[in-house]
Amino acid sequence: MRHGFRLALWVAVIFVPFLVLCAALGFAVSRGIVPRGERALLLIPMAGIAATLFLILYGAKRQMRRRFLGREVVSFEQWFETHYPAGEVSVEAAKAITAMVAKGIGGGVQPVQILPMDRLDEDFTFRLWGATIDKCLLMDHPLECVDAELPEWFEHRTGRKLESDPAWTTIDDVIRGISARLGSP
Repeated sequence: MRHGFRLALWVAVIFVPFLVLCAALGFAVSRGIVPRGERALLLIPMAGIAATLFLILYGAKRQMRRRFLGREVVSFEQWFETHYPAGEVSVEAAKAITAMVAKGIGGGVQPVQILPMDRLDEDFTFRLWGATIDKCLLMDHPLECVDAELPEWFEHRTGRKLESDPAWTTIDDVIRGISARLGSP
């Protein structure tokens, strides 16, 4: 809660001066202090608000990428042996899924930096100072790439439609679920 309050306070500190400036310019235009032809001055605070919003969202996306980029990079074989030592899942499925997730995150994140214990709803959200700031309204969600490409990949491999399971909560669940469906007749 503390982080969400700090984010709200920070956003308020940025937006309030812009809103006050907009109100002041609107008042000045309505009273004739600023000529009607100078209404373009209202674009200045609006551009400032848009730029601030962009910087906030970019910062959140960058923070998520840094979290993944801070993880160790190993060969895919080492990653696979570490997380699935008994050959419990399809190597092809694990490689394809982690590649799609890494592509969705972007910014140089490698597939081996995606871990099976990464939670779909928690680890792939945009956060700034601990507060979730976007629910995929203004930016592409990192897992959108998986949602778009995985069904096509699965259908190409098996000739069947992929039905995702709402019980999948981690990358491991997705890898195991897809592996099980690949192995079934």
